[in-house]
Amino acid sequence: MTSLPGPFVVRPNWGLGAAAGCPCWPQYGGTAPTRQVEWDLSWECRDNSKCVAAPGPPTKTSATVFQLLTLAGIAATSALSPLDPWALRYVPFYSHCFALDPKLLLDASVSEQSEEYRGHLSGELGEGLAWWVLFEHMDIIHICRVKHLMEPRSVAGHQVAPLVRPARGQPRQPDLYCLDAGGNVVLAEAKGRNDSPKGPKMRAAIDEGLLQVCNADPVGRNPRIGCGRVVIATALRDHGRSVRKGTTTRIVEPPCGPKRGASDGGGDADATRTPPEAVARLSYATMLRFAGRPDLAAAAMEARTLLDSHEHVRALPYDALLSVGRAPTGGTVSVVAGVLLALGQSGSQFMARYADGLGAFAHVADGLREALPEALVLRSGVVVTPDYPRLGDRA
Repeated sequence: MTSLPGPFVVRPNWGLGAAAGCPCWPQYGGTAPTRQVEWDLSWECRDNSKCVAAPGPPTKTSATVFQLLTLAGIAATSALSPLDPWALRYVPFYSHCFALDPKLLLDASVSEQSEEYRGHLSGELGEGLAWWVLFEHMDIIHICRVKHLMEPRSVAGHQVAPLVRPARGQPRQPDLYCLDAGGNVVLAEAKGRNDSPKGPKMRAAIDEGLLQVCNADPVGRNPRIGCGRVVIATALRDHGRSVRKGTTTRIVEPPCGPKRGASDGGGDADATRTPPEAVARLSYATMLRFAGRPDLAAAAMEARTLLDSHEHVRALPYDALLSVGRAPTGGTVSVVAGVLLALGQSGSQFMARYADGLGAFAHVADGLREALPEALVLRSGVVVTPDYPRLGDRA
């Protein structure tokens, strides 16, 4: 058991069974995963102030290599399919590709790698950086795949109608359906290229992404005002040639604007106040599969209890963290007890317990971030902590 300051307690597998084994983070002499790196943000929206939670969009951001690669791994995980090790074949090794620099720069040796490898590297890192921007700077709590919301689906024992429809019959849609703290929808497309911010690869990627985010409409609700449709594209630069300029993430709104969502013929009085249950469950199912727990992911989708009936488990405070498994990219995945209890309920009971669980976690999340600055702490109540000591520049 790992004790953390205040109310934070990670209790390994209380009532959850044994976590599936997975390889530890390999060390290959690259940048230590706990190292902080900084990069630039370029906001290219009609009203930048409406795209971010805090007044004024930030021009820079920073994260640890561990946080970025963990998000890249989560982004490559399906909520509904078994975890595919092949989809994550490169991610655990990417710490070797970061230059030893406070800026987020790729090591000069990356330019010597194959086009296929650099394509995977920039694409997967671009996903991780986009998820970081969404979570840290755009008030997003849940992210799930648009493709999982474009067909009817059984959720918590009920058939749920599609939550996204293709616009004008267009074939390509954005990847990400996001919900912010107010339950508002953001449709996002993540891109990553080993190029300059205005280079031809980046221009082509952004143009493609702008078409994609206009090619889908959320059902029953409108995209939020201010980056309700957005392309988040990162130009990853190499150390040596680009030290002065560094890496830049461009946040771009399409000319189609937020537009109205598709009508579902009905109405949900709480639609603007509470996230749809299906979206929340898909989000948590993704995290649980990433933790090597397909059993818990299936239980979350079906509203089956995730915790056993032992009295000491039921008596846990809602803000206690429970270890649920190991990330394939390294680290321990934990989920706040209040959320795990809520996932065993459905309908109004789910929403009530879910709100209580997130409310309890919100009171302790800042302290957890301060105590464990290397950890990935999401406002959804999911925490991924590195399980190795803090390292120097080289492993």
